[in-house]
Amino acid sequence: MREDLEQQLEALLDKQAISELVHAYCNAADRHDFDKMRALYHDEAIDEHGKFAKGPASEFLDKLPEIQAPIA
Repeated sequence: MREDLEQQLEALLDKQAISELVHAYCNAADRHDFDKMRALYHDEAIDEHGKFAKGPASEFLDKLPEIQAPIA
């Protein structure tokens, strides 16, 4: 396979993987599926969610049920 075509294919596969991750995140958020949401982050992830959380993603995920409670 030509090198430029191989690079383009790799870029498309990367974009698809990112798209699937975003869709999974939105699905977990919409359904208040906290276990699924936690599974989308790696152990050392950092998260910035404005006034809700800034720092280790685990702290944001711990607060998420409280944050989403009013919109349940």
